[in-house]
Amino acid sequence: MKNINSKIAFLFSILLVFSLVLVGILTYQKIVVTGSLEKREELLTATVFELSKKGYTKDDIVKVNIVYDYFTGGVTPYEAVVRFKRDPQNIYYYGWEDVKKKAVVFDGKNSF
Repeated sequence: MKNINSKIAFLFSILLVFSLVLVGILTYQKIVVTGSLEKREELLTATVFELSKKGYTKDDIVKVNIVYDYFTGGVTPYEAVVRFKRDPQNIYYYGWEDVKKKAVVFDGKNSF
């Protein structure tokens, strides 16, 4: 009977450690890798609205992607990366003007 109880306790311990490691990995991914879904969508919506105010249509844009960088930070650690059909070799960065998130501004461009 002692042998069976020790095996059950050992398996329970292994299962507990595995569960804690899995929760840790998923939490790390949520916080450090992807960031907040609401904040990503907020910047995406504001960027698309800003581009439409400048006269761009969905046919002018190849891709809009939100990039999250936990370690660099900045005003907010989110940036919108935009590729246009008229200039496909360059990517354009947009981000929040300030912490209050009142306006989206052009942060620069990069060639690849």
